[in-house]
Amino acid sequence: MILNNEKSVPLSRLQPGEAARIFGFDAEASLEPFFLRLLEVGFLPGERIEVLNHSPFGGDAISVQVMEGVYAIRVSEARRIQVVREVP
Repeated sequence: MILNNEKSVPLSRLQPGEAARIFGFDAEASLEPFFLRLLEVGFLPGERIEVLNHSPFGGDAISVQVMEGVYAIRVSEARRIQVVREVP
């Protein structure tokens, strides 16, 4: 699903401990096999996602929890996933 709205931000902008709902992916992401794999494991629009950690020292990974799974994805991939922050 390719969407964008004024409240959505890239997943890469969330800090550890922040949660959001997946809103969609950018247009180019939907054509890549990696993003199809993300859909298969539960990165679906509407699902809750929480950022657990960023790699130390400017590394290129973010760990996130979606459903019951914990995944590490690259920052470049996280930039292509649009989310809407949850209101505390």
